[in-house]
Amino acid sequence: MADNRSIKAFEFYAQARDKFDYFVVGAAGALCAYVAQNLMVGELGATPGTLELAALLVMVGSVVAGFRRMELAVQLLAFNHLTLHHSEISGELAKGAQRYQQMVSNSGEVLGRVEAMQRAVTHSNLAKKVEETSTDARVGAERWYKWRNRLLLIGFLMLVASRVWTPYYVA
Repeated sequence: MADNRSIKAFEFYAQARDKFDYFVVGAAGALCAYVAQNLMVGELGATPGTLELAALLVMVGSVVAGFRRMELAVQLLAFNHLTLHHSEISGELAKGAQRYQQMVSNSGEVLGRVEAMQRAVTHSNLAKKVEETSTDARVGAERWYKWRNRLLLIGFLMLVASRVWTPYYVA
């Protein structure tokens, strides 16, 4: 019973995380569209319009970072699936090899104990390799998450600064 609750809790967490990512990237994209629609740069230099353009570019960077994070999150799901798949097959083969002289694999092959144990070890090694590969994606997803948030905050602050500066700017 506890296992089912932990699986449900993880499913809720994963759904909430994904929805939050979609919301943040969507809101940042909408803000970029609004700023771009009303953008009046004029002359480049130390002007509010230039600061607003820079804010737009920083926020576009935030959207790109958000998309990259979502892409890596999908890759992590695929890696997790492969790790679990190979681990489950390895466990079934090892259990069958301990209990029976011969067993029928999922693909319909008849396997002896030695061959079943060899395949179990192969699948176990594959699971470990996939898990090692997923570490890079996990680290990358965390890095893109931080950059998305940093860039969005910096871009928003720059946008506010440009709007506050505009009435006080004398050309």
